[in-house]
Amino acid sequence: MTKIFLPPWDLEGQGYFLLFRFDREFINHEGRFPEGVVADGGFGCVAVVNVLSSNVGPYGELLFIPGKGRGKRGRII
Repeated sequence: MTKIFLPPWDLEGQGYFLLFRFDREFINHEGRFPEGVVADGGFGCVAVVNVLSSNVGPYGELLFIPGKGRGKRGRII
């Protein structure tokens, strides 16, 4: 059985956050937004995170945050 850890999470660690300005074409092609979401372009982030302690134990994470997108109803995601 998979154990579920609901927020809030208590995390300690360190990370590097690299901010980028992505163009709309790149994000629509590489952003991995769900179907029906269109990228606005703009600022996004690549983060390398080393969590030293948390509710689920230590772990490493590589995050790609593509920036803003708009859903079918025009809502910003």
